[in-house]
Amino acid sequence: MHLKKRSEKKEKRRSHRKTVSFKAKLTSGGKNCNGFINNLSKDGMFMTTHPMMSAKSFVDGKILELKFKPFLGENLNLNCKIKWSCKTPPLGLTDCIGIEIIDPSPKYMEFLKTL
Repeated sequence: MHLKKRSEKKEKRRSHRKTVSFKAKLTSGGKNCNGFINNLSKDGMFMTTHPMMSAKSFVDGKILELKFKPFLGENLNLNCKIKWSCKTPPLGLTDCIGIEIIDPSPKYMEFLKTL
């Protein structure tokens, strides 16, 4: 059942994803969480993070700020919205998060062209 949901999500994507590995920081409500961007596109990202203590940390629809530094370039700041989240089975050692990028900045769009 989990695999079916993943394939359904893939079909809904508007843009092709690029596989990457960038450290990132999520900030919402004064709380920070570090993680890794695993893939990205002009519209969204897939991330993994250390597990959060609260189940409310990654609620669908929650708005947050994402910061990361690609390669040797400038820091990129993006406003994002949580589209979905889940804990990795069986022990929930990481959180997996699907993120929609809200109004990507020109800097971010230029960065994508370098991938």
